[in-house]
Amino acid sequence: MRWQNVAQQEWESRLAEHVEQGIRALLEPLPQAVRISWLRRLEHPAHPVAQGMARWLSMMDSRPWTVAPGDDWQVLEDNDGVLMSYPEALGFDPVAMSAFGALWADDRSERWQALVSRLGAMAIISAWEASIRSEGVLRRLQSFRSAYPALFDTLGAASGAGQPLKVNWPALPDFSAYQQQLAYGVVPHEAGGHGVDNEIAVLLALHMVGDADRPLMAGLAYKALEGRWLWEAWQKTR
Repeated sequence: MRWQNVAQQEWESRLAEHVEQGIRALLEPLPQAVRISWLRRLEHPAHPVAQGMARWLSMMDSRPWTVAPGDDWQVLEDNDGVLMSYPEALGFDPVAMSAFGALWADDRSERWQALVSRLGAMAIISAWEASIRSEGVLRRLQSFRSAYPALFDTLGAASGAGQPLKVNWPALPDFSAYQQQLAYGVVPHEAGGHGVDNEIAVLLALHMVGDADRPLMAGLAYKALEGRWLWEAWQKTR
């Protein structure tokens, strides 16, 4: 083996030192250039919002999800875990990071059923905001349009494509109070200061925020989501 190859292997080994064994096993069969590209992504910690949204969405699955910042949306998976990358610039936004769900669901009907149960209308909205135009998303767009015509109009240049599929979309939660609270610059909450009751309503409220205010409001919305998850975790310990 030439010295250049030895140096390359040693460098790759150093890159992989901090990566969990399960992720290493997932990357091992890949071509070297692709494997190194993933290792370089994993050198950088994921944004806390990206981590939190992935953790919440991973409850649909029996495997752990690992996410890493990158240039685009990509996914790898095996029987032991799921590895996803996301556009680093969007990592702060909980609506965009909800698109991990569409990335995971791909075009698998059983996964979309779980995703719609978890995210409702946000299953499509988050994918659209995050620029995921997968076949799985496009095949469900016509059904989304029929169920939520007003929300469809907020997606901009959305149009149907592919063989349409019927989806049993849930009723929209009322998000008007959360939307008003974001407009006032406060963390969404219930009357009396209690934490939010519905994650989907928080995400819908954030979706309706204007572009100029989005970075600030994304932080407020995520604080509301974190508060709910902490409350749920506390309830389980009682």
